[in-house]
Amino acid sequence: MRWCRSLWLGATMAWITASGTVSQEAAAALVPCPLASGVATCQVGDGDSVLEVRATSLSGGAVSTVLRIGGVADLPFETFKVYSFDVDDFIDVVVESAMQDAAARQIRVQVREVESSAIRAVGVVTLDDTGPSSIIEETITFTNLLAVPVNGRFYVITDLDLNGDAPDDTIAVSLAGTRIEQADGTTRAVIETTGDPPDAWDVAPCCDLSDIATGPVYRSLDDRTSVPGPADFQAAWSWDRQIGVGKSAVAAVRKTVTVPEPIAAATSAASLAALLAIGSRRRGSLG
Repeated sequence: MRWCRSLWLGATMAWITASGTVSQEAAAALVPCPLASGVATCQVGDGDSVLEVRATSLSGGAVSTVLRIGGVADLPFETFKVYSFDVDDFIDVVVESAMQDAAARQIRVQVREVESSAIRAVGVVTLDDTGPSSIIEETITFTNLLAVPVNGRFYVITDLDLNGDAPDDTIAVSLAGTRIEQADGTTRAVIETTGDPPDAWDVAPCCDLSDIATGPVYRSLDDRTSVPGPADFQAAWSWDRQIGVGKSAVAAVRKTVTVPEPIAAATSAASLAALLAIGSRRRGSLG
């Protein structure tokens, strides 16, 4: 299993005020995540799934995400990064708060750009495991705090190795790049953008896109909709935006992961065996 780091740059949801503070109604359910050695570790669970987020201001600020579903550990490598066209570089952030709501199964991390305080960001992640699949909803809102417009490119990079085993996944991408279907045997994942469509996207075997996720490399994406497999795949989206004074831009992603229930699989196998036995007896009686 790979432990990968991710960086969220986002900003406000409906229950977060323009100043970046949480309303009293929302704050009643949100509590600070445990903090140790400078790392805030948030964890919420739903059914047999657990979502864990770690936030730190070290190395410019980072958030790592781990998802465990039905006893299978899946490790999404997600990086939300901003390249500033104004300063011609990626911006660094400091984590201002990390909160969790166990009842709502929601984690909220707020960050701020360090050098000029140009952007305040909040990433909100919600886990839902009440149906046949586990669903992660992520909304990242980028808010301009300056008295002049800011220009940038927002990246979202995902590395989802289903089942955490050999690089044997398959992948399919929609023509518009907004929906990616990935599979490893009967374990499946759908990764899709749910807000504004991206300006560009890319898919590649691991770890061709890691230079964007973990390093200072700035480049355009190639809009590929297919890549040879099976492999361990990465995907990336980017949005080019100018954010006006007091305005925001939003990136939203939904990941739906389906892991077959062992009991259901065993029941199906038993049912199939019973049907085969019945068919055998019927053929014997006809003979």
